[in-house]
Amino acid sequence: MTLPANPMLWFAETLRLTGVAHTDPEPAGEFRGKRLGLLNGSSWVVPWASYFGRLFVPGAHLINVGNEAVQINFMEAHQCGLPTPPQSNIDTFVRYARDLVELGHVDAILITCSTMNRSFPAVMDAI
Repeated sequence: MTLPANPMLWFAETLRLTGVAHTDPEPAGEFRGKRLGLLNGSSWVVPWASYFGRLFVPGAHLINVGNEAVQINFMEAHQCGLPTPPQSNIDTFVRYARDLVELGHVDAILITCSTMNRSFPAVMDAI
């Protein structure tokens, strides 16, 4: 893996885009005062989900969840010819959705993962 040429600039830009956890609404925008939970299949998606969230849902307080374990588990199941997404991934997305609702107090959830979109019925039933 190649490290960024300027790690401080990379970190600063990532932080500017994603922000840090806070409780206040965003300063301005059509969706100011709303919270949108972004349910990601991997943490590397967070900057992209944040970028497009800020672009298409201006003013919404974006709250991200997701990690590489979900993506790795999916990939391993696929490589072994097992059903995808694995039920454990669906169960994880259900837990994440509940966390977004119960801990993040979100108004809506967007599943950003193109392969885990099949978890949508279970997520809807859970929240």
